[in-house]
Amino acid sequence: VNGSRNQTYAVQQELVAELGYKLPGVAEAILLVAATYVQTGGEVRLLNDDPWTYTRCQERVYGFPLIVGGFASGGLVVNYEFNFGLVDIGALALRKF
Repeated sequence: VNGSRNQTYAVQQELVAELGYKLPGVAEAILLVAATYVQTGGEVRLLNDDPWTYTRCQERVYGFPLIVGGFASGGLVVNYEFNFGLVDIGALALRKF
């Protein structure tokens, strides 16, 4: 979502809600990244390492939102946000049908 990088979790939730969407769950974010990678024959890596990009998700651990991203040759990062303040964390928008 444009303008969501380096914003608080609450601001990101508002930005996504204004579009009529919601933040993804961890499983949904992982599925989106994996499906896009497979569908494009490995040409497109969403939430990748150029630049380092992560999305906050709905689930929390120790009070911190889980993040998904940094998709590089070593794989995809799933972690909680603590100590991730130096990287760009934005927000994906998800609409369920």
